[in-house]
Amino acid sequence: MKKIYLALLCICLAKGMFSQEVEKIKIADLEKIIEESKKPLIISFWTTWCPPCMEQLSHLLPEVEKHNADSLQVLLVSLDFSRDTAKIPEFLKKKKISVHLVWLDEIDQDYYCPKVDPKWSSAFPATLMINNKKRYRYFTEEILRNEVLEKQIASLLH
Repeated sequence: MKKIYLALLCICLAKGMFSQEVEKIKIADLEKIIEESKKPLIISFWTTWCPPCMEQLSHLLPEVEKHNADSLQVLLVSLDFSRDTAKIPEFLKKKKISVHLVWLDEIDQDYYCPKVDPKWSSAFPATLMINNKKRYRYFTEEILRNEVLEKQIASLLH
């Protein structure tokens, strides 16, 4: 009986049936993170089904890795639909993404977007870079490619 249970457990794990849940936050939680951040922080808003978001992450994550020693923090904020959140852990595993991720549990873009940045039209990918100590804040709805990304991270850190 133990062998059958063990075999079933292995099959379930291999198929991702016991995948971890994604941490849910509300916009008030995110506002608090933004306001209270003590270290330089990049917040990337994205979805698993958005090709421009994937392009953004392909530029952002390697660039961030170059700054591990600089206390640079990264937070990925998933804007996926609630019905799709169970897919996120497997997606991250497949893409080998290991930075902190949360799911924004909000549906009214007209409510939460201006709380992140007044210029946010709700388009994504969107990126917010903040350094509260320096009073540095940068927001964009565009894909940040290497040269611009390097420049903005340098401004964020120095």
